[in-house]
Order: sequence, then C-alpha cells, then structure tokens
Amino acid sequence: MLALYLPPSNKMELDLSIKDLFDLYIHPSQFQRVTINFHWQEEILCPSYWNADYVSKTLGTVTEMRVSPLTAYSGDELQFRRPSRILPFLNSFVYLKRLTLIWEKISESTCVDQLAQHLVDPDFLPELEALSISEYPVWPDFFQCIQQRQTGFLTGRFQAALKEITIRGPVHGTLLEHLRESLTGVYIGPFNMPPLRSGSKEWPAQPFGCKELDTNGLLCCYVCHKAGLEIACMISPSEVAEEMLMCDKYELNREFNTILAP
Repeated sequence: MLALYLPPSNKMELDLSIKDLFDLYIHPSQFQRVTINFHWQEEILCPSYWNADYVSKTLGTVTEMRVSPLTAYSGDELQFRRPSRILPFLNSFVYLKRLTLIWEKISESTCVDQLAQHLVDPDFLPELEALSISEYPVWPDFFQCIQQRQTGFLTGRFQAALKEITIRGPVHGTLLEHLRESLTGVYIGPFNMPPLRSGSKEWPAQPFGCKELDTNGLLCCYVCHKAGLEIACMISPSEVAEEMLMCDKYELNREFNTILAP
C-alpha cells in the first residue's frame, strides 16, 4: 500500500499505472476534485475490495479520468493493452463527471460499445456529464443508448444528463447531427449510415482478425467506413488487411468533434 500525505487542497491530478492506483491511499481523501490519468493493463483484474466505498475512502472524489492503453513491445512490434475488463473498474467511480478513453490502435476488440450499453443503467457513472472517445462505436446502438440515458434524466431516473460527447477523429456530418439529436433525449427515428463507395461492400463488425480478413471488395479503409467517410477515403485497395485499416487522411486530420447537449 502506497500512502500519500498531502496538504489540504480543492483539487489534485495523478498520472500513474493502474497497479499503482490499486495500491494508493491518499491522506486526506477529502479532495473536491481528483483527476486521474492512468495506463490500463489488460491482464489486471480489479481486487475484491474495489468498490465505490473503497474508492471514495482512498482516492477521494474522483471527478475526471483519462484512460489510455499501456504500451509494450513484442519483438519489434508495439503492442497496446486494451481494456477488456474496464467496466467493473469504472463502475466504482460514482462521482465521475468527465471520462476520456483513448485507444489509438485498431485491434480485435472495442470497449466503447460495451460502455454505451452500460450508460443506460442509472447506477453506472451516475454523475457522468462528458464523454470523449477515440474509437468509433456501432452508431445506431450508440445513438439509442445516449438517447435512453438522456430520457432517463428527463424522467428523473438518472442523477445527471450527458452535456457533451467528443469523437476524437473525423466524422461525417450526418452522424454528428444524429448524435446531437440523441443528446436531446428525443426519438430520432430511422437511421441510415452515410453512403458507401459505389460497389464497395461493408466492413465486418469488430471483433475481426486481420490475418483472416478477406479484403476482396473492400474499397475504403476501416476508419473511413466507421466514420461514414467512405466516398472521401484515400486508401488504395490491398489484399493485406493491415494496410486497409487506416488511410493517410486520418493521420493528417486529428480533429476533435465535440457535440454539446442543447
């Protein structure tokens, strides 16, 4: 157990690994605002004592969190540890208002869709107001979950409504408009993705294995497909799936799209 004895303060920011976080005890723990930036390790399981009472007692009122993958090398290849077990970990941060999930590398699993499904639970991150993600969700399901959360607040089932959502990457304007409508909590009706390239087949949903993926008929990169930007994709079709994941446009355009609730 690592104990930190700090002078009284209204806010504090920590930057550490998740192993350190599990063993940390802050004295005093009565900070009004705690921001945590930490690196996730996939092999880590939450200890049995990890719950809302324990987090509040040892870390204080954690209101902001930024989670990024722990990087490691396997031979010459950089590996990113992804958060396959992050939801039980997040569930204990009942005062969290701002959450940022950063996973820059595309691989065989995503966490944003799992997160979205839990957002419809009034007991999951009940005070969450701002969400920032770098992965593209399954859009229709994501819109529906956001809408249900906002409707739950309007009917008194949720403590807080989402005030902003940030997509850390290029997104078709139609998708951003649907996201804006979802944040109103109003039914947005039938949803259609932006048009595909003429003759292009749709990419499969994740998880998929790149080594076994058949790219025949795929005329755009995976990122442009998920962002609704197939027509503007700059990729040259290839039989090697790893070469079809991301085009040069994504590398050059690191825009942030933030949608605010009305």
